[in-house]
This record gives sequence, structure tokens and C-alpha cells, in this order.
Amino acid sequence: MRRRIVITGASSGIGRALAERLAGPSVELIITGRRRDRLAEVATTLREKGADVQTHCFELSSDAEVNEFVCAIGGQSAGIDVLINNAAVIKLGAVATAEIEDLDWHYRVNLRAPVLLIRHLFKAVYSVQGQFVLINSTAGLSAYPNIGFYAATKHGLKAVADSLREEVSTAGMTVLSVFPGRTNTPMLKRVVEIEGGTAGQSAFVEPEIAAASIVRAMERCSKGEINNVAIRPGETPEFW
Repeated sequence: MRRRIVITGASSGIGRALAERLAGPSVELIITGRRRDRLAEVATTLREKGADVQTHCFELSSDAEVNEFVCAIGGQSAGIDVLINNAAVIKLGAVATAEIEDLDWHYRVNLRAPVLLIRHLFKAVYSVQGQFVLINSTAGLSAYPNIGFYAATKHGLKAVADSLREEVSTAGMTVLSVFPGRTNTPMLKRVVEIEGGTAGQSAFVEPEIAAASIVRAMERCSKGEINNVAIRPGETPEFW
């Protein structure tokens, strides 16, 4: 039976690595991103692995574009085995001095958009007793200076996942929260540059390593063994 998997933010980083890890002849991958050229490149790789692929380029911060995407993939009428909310944004700034519009931006992309997708696609996941995967961050467990807005949305995403998990516990669906540490992605490299530092590969989690741990966690979560996984550089993944 073919699995139908939605992955947001799949044009690079963990999203792309997950798509490549999950691709196969019995899989339909619906991938999203903001860069059409990068999505097309990823799609080519996934098709070479035998997967059916849909690409959708849109802004998660736009309700209208999210709605158009949901309609384009069949809305509630077509079953979805896994919904992976991976896309996120980050902008550094102290709580006392950062522009309040930055908080709104983080909220719309990192928290509101995942909730919208869960709501819009809930029946599609329910119909096949599927799985929700929320790619969070270790910042969703504890914050540090200059990421207050980002961390706030990630703490919120953890709360959403925890509540959703309890709400669907008797419906055959599962909810996995993933808390990666600093990962070797374009977004985190920009963060390090803004901070004024440089980091070698040993300071980051490689996306492919993270993806392998996430897929393993997805399998364990679907069996009711775990609900969360934290992935930090140089450490064995922590499951709980």
C-alpha cells in the first residue's frame, strides 16, 4: 500500500534529508518550500528513488496560500499517512529591542502555520490512523539570549504537540515531537554568522544523521513506544 507523506520546508536541511530518507516506490511525497528551483531539484532526486512527488511553492505565513495548498492536495478527502511540519524561520534579537513585527513573523510561520495545517488536514490523517510529526528545536525545551521570539514559538509548538497527542490518543493516531540541536542547514549557518562566530562540522548535527534518527523515532512512536526525540551534536539521540 502506498504511503502519502506531506513535508513542509523540504527544499533543504532536515526537510530535504527526511524526504530523501523516506522516498521509495511505495511512497507519494508532497513537499513544500519557498524556492521553486530547489524544490524541483529535490523532486528529481526523490523520483530517482522511485517515489511519486508533488511540489508546492508557497508562503506559510499566508493563510490564503496555505488554503490553496490544502485544496490542491485534496483537502480532507485524500488520506495522509504522515504530516511533517518542518518549515521554520529564525531572526536573532533581544526581547527588549527586537522589532515586535519579528515576533508576529515567527508566530505566523513557526506556530500558526503548523496548527492551520493540522486543522485543515486532521480528517485526512485520521482517516488512515496516521501520524503528526512536529520538527521543533532544543530551543523549544530551553531558551538562551537573543532567540526569545523563536524559542517562544517553539515552546508553543511543544505545547500544541503535547495537547494534540492526548486528544488523539484513543483514535489510533500518534504525535511525535523532534528537538534537533544546531544542525548543518543554511538557516543555522546564517545564525552562526550573525552571532559573529564560525563552526566546524563537529558543532552541528548533519541533516542526514538527524533524518535517520527521526525516521527511527517515527517508527517507534507509531508503535506507542516514545513521543519525543532530542538530537544534539556529538550525542546519542535521546528518546522519551
